[in-house]
Amino acid sequence: LHWAPLLVNGCGREDSARLLARCPTFLSRPMGCSLIELSIQAKCPCSVAHDVLIWLATERREHPLTDLISLGAKLVATGFPNAPSFQAVVDCLKPLTPDQSVLLVTSLLEMQPPRNIACEALRWLAKVSALDAVGLWPKVLTLKDTGGDEPNPQNK
Repeated sequence: LHWAPLLVNGCGREDSARLLARCPTFLSRPMGCSLIELSIQAKCPCSVAHDVLIWLATERREHPLTDLISLGAKLVATGFPNAPSFQAVVDCLKPLTPDQSVLLVTSLLEMQPPRNIACEALRWLAKVSALDAVGLWPKVLTLKDTGGDEPNPQNK
């Protein structure tokens, strides 16, 4: 794990892919979690973190999906301009059951993402489970308005 900071701070995609390919299975989860956490803390380009999430979700699918859901939600919730979109995280975690979809959106909302990201997640969840999405909409009202495409109801 000593080279995780090197990946986060500027290693190219090809180099990071080579290093990930050589990671022993028993280290993939701690290393993947460390890389994503370091990316978030450093507020650095999140392409490596997104690549790591995809790697964990595809190459190392033996990890509990709940761990991957939590990591994906954490990455999207940053709201960094270079963070992967909510849809990009959904795409790398597919297929998700309705319960896993609810867990993803609930995890995201617990991390207080920017309102526009939360709205995107709830619109997506409404297609999977409208009742669950309706139940989670009140949580969006407490989130900070980021000037996205969703109007702040208090500004009307």
